[in-house]
Amino acid sequence: MKKNRFVLIGLGNIGFILLKKLSKDYEVLCIDKDESKVEKAKEIHEGAEVLVGDATSRLILQKANINDADGVIISTSDEEVNIEITRI
Repeated sequence: MKKNRFVLIGLGNIGFILLKKLSKDYEVLCIDKDESKVEKAKEIHEGAEVLVGDATSRLILQKANINDADGVIISTSDEEVNIEITRI
């Protein structure tokens, strides 16, 4: 059975809260510029995939295979970044 797949962009306070709330039954790929945050994400959600990079880059979003995700959660604290990710 296929698991639901989510891409979580931004691992600040809200991003980590959301990651903790997501069931372990979901496949999660986390994107953040800060490598230490994505490593912490692996500890919080066992089995989470991580990608270090700038989510406003089309290349990073392609690597994340974002078009095949069931949902995308954008939780950065920068409104311009959130809008740019949505635009892409």
